[in-house]
Amino acid sequence: MAKLNKKVHKIYNETFQISLNLIVNCSWDECIKEVNKIMGEKWSDPPENEGEINGRSFCVLTDNRGERRRFIWLPCFEWRVGEMSFLVHEILHWIVSAFVDKQIPFRDENEETIAYLLEWATYVCFSKLRPKKK
Repeated sequence: MAKLNKKVHKIYNETFQISLNLIVNCSWDECIKEVNKIMGEKWSDPPENEGEINGRSFCVLTDNRGERRRFIWLPCFEWRVGEMSFLVHEILHWIVSAFVDKQIPFRDENEETIAYLLEWATYVCFSKLRPKKK
């Protein structure tokens, strides 16, 4: 399959009122430019206690208004099994951070809620990343 164009995908779950910015197929410098647009301010590195985008990963940044914004950066996504499973891995980090922010315990009695969010986010991300038919 052909490589996707660089793109920022904004994902929002109405039920939990949580969002995700999925940035794909771009260099680190291009990723920083996209994050700056979303954050509305300049930054060079996220605070150490909020994670770090390196290689391809998940990060939570807090803007000047105190709003926490979540990002997944995939520098190259081409529908390989490893890349798809890595995206699911990063989506789980997104879910855990949302649970922490919402003060929802991440444990077995919430297993169905966790599974629902993982299924929903995976479906939405894959739908947004699916190449358009020509």
